[in-house]
Amino acid sequence: MPSTPGVPPGSFASSQRMWLIKVSGVPGYFETKTGGESSSEVSKIWDGGSLKPDLMSGPPDIANVVVSRVYKHDRDYPTITTLRKNVGRWRTTVTVTPTNVDLGAYSRQTVYPEALLVRVSEPDADASSNEPARFELEFAIKYIR
Repeated sequence: MPSTPGVPPGSFASSQRMWLIKVSGVPGYFETKTGGESSSEVSKIWDGGSLKPDLMSGPPDIANVVVSRVYKHDRDYPTITTLRKNVGRWRTTVTVTPTNVDLGAYSRQTVYPEALLVRVSEPDADASSNEPARFELEFAIKYIR
């Protein structure tokens, strides 16, 4: 990638379009990804007479990941038909790869192995809309690699 004078390599901010989102076993890339954040519930324990609580955290949990893209009938109808029958049973790997401004993949990735398909959402329909039809897949996440 050509360098910009006065700007160190790798110092460009990423835009939301600079990601490759792949679900193993599903043809093509997805356009959007939400979820996947790690969190832990916390309980505050107040000892009598204490002005500051002790904190007890629960085990870390990872939120579900939802991917979506514009629906293309020839590519996506067979996929949706197959996946709908396997909700709650099919496990796969979801990979999210950052890219440079030319959409060239970086080597670092976020990988969600053994992701369990928990929802298939086919496109909505609206005869008065010119918005693209989209479909979504939602996965429960066991861990991040």
